[in-house]
Amino acid sequence: MPPSGAAVRITHPYLNGVDRIVRAWGLYCKKIAVYQHDDDGANNLHCHIHLEGFVCGIKRLQQLAKETGVPLQKKGENGKRATSLMAFRQAEYDFHPSGYAYLTKGKYDPKYLQGFTKEETDVWKTTWVPPAEHVKETIWKKDNDKFKLIMPPKPTVDWMALDVPDAQKLAKDYFDCIVSQARSYVFKACGCSWPPQAKARLSNLVITWCMETRTKIHPF
Repeated sequence: MPPSGAAVRITHPYLNGVDRIVRAWGLYCKKIAVYQHDDDGANNLHCHIHLEGFVCGIKRLQQLAKETGVPLQKKGENGKRATSLMAFRQAEYDFHPSGYAYLTKGKYDPKYLQGFTKEETDVWKTTWVPPAEHVKETIWKKDNDKFKLIMPPKPTVDWMALDVPDAQKLAKDYFDCIVSQARSYVFKACGCSWPPQAKARLSNLVITWCMETRTKIHPF
């Protein structure tokens, strides 16, 4: 029979009751690791706890937590239902290293350990891999990415050395170049035609390029 294990999240700081709950659980669990996360600031401190080798059921652990007197529900407001401040996850608890690494998020140290060693927690911290930022590949982003490949970089100009009329003309000429390149790109991308959606694609390319290169946008 596989060893018992569960992940718990309690929406309280460690020293605001979580420590009392953990002490109550310590008599029933062989291993406990407690980490406090404050990614969202001090107003949303919460703790993640891994429990292993417990000799009672989840219901008993919940009962022990309740007996400590720590508030485990947040009263609902404006007709909303109360929300639980403690959640157990056991079905997906598979003792995988990524679960332990999440406790640390590569920066946190444990608030409490029972049955685990400092060396183990150091390994957890070094194996944390932050989730990659994901940008949805919409048609607009794909258009912009392809357009960037054919656009020459913005020319480097000593604007302070130019007279105002010359600087304005140079800036307008560069903007016209952007529009011309974008119009040609859209025309070809639409099969050498100009359907109704072509105008929207043109605006997307021109405005995005100008904003990224800090180029003044003119009517077009």
